[in-house]
Amino acid sequence: MKRVIAAVLAAAGRVIIGLLILLVAVGVLQQFGLGIRMGFGYAVVVSGSMEPNIHVNDVLVFQKHRRAEYHPGDVVLYLRGQGTPDEMLISHRIIAIDGDTLTTKGDANMAEDPPVSFNQVVGRVVIRVPYVGRAVRFMRTTPGLILAAFIIVLLIVLSIILPNARGRKKVKTVGGEQEIKY
Repeated sequence: MKRVIAAVLAAAGRVIIGLLILLVAVGVLQQFGLGIRMGFGYAVVVSGSMEPNIHVNDVLVFQKHRRAEYHPGDVVLYLRGQGTPDEMLISHRIIAIDGDTLTTKGDANMAEDPPVSFNQVVGRVVIRVPYVGRAVRFMRTTPGLILAAFIIVLLIVLSIILPNARGRKKVKTVGGEQEIKY
């Protein structure tokens, strides 16, 4: 039973380490703008304008596409107020495309958004990860980064110590104690 628990804890630790490393790597790419330059990124939903399909604190992973690959019904992220202090990333559904202009609307909104140029579009949503946004926003803070670093170090130390601690037994031999691995 102890071996099963240790194996489950070790596997869970590896998964958590992998997710934290991925989150930190994507965060670093985002921080320096490299993710968007490479054609992908993520955003945390902060309003209910896309309810009931997309919720507050969902994480949206987006990818940049060619113009011809955007269609009505796609959820896109675009910059509103680009280059101004009020700049914000909006995630709404395309309801019409007319040349270089998109018409978008939040699923929960009654009115359409002002026209959106393809130059404002950051990408199309390819994955929605529910309920993770609060943790992602926390990880962007100094206490969150310190906690992530602490957890990573703790899990690395535990992954080194636990395998070495289990499966060993000391037995008495004629020459004294000897450690045997199972």
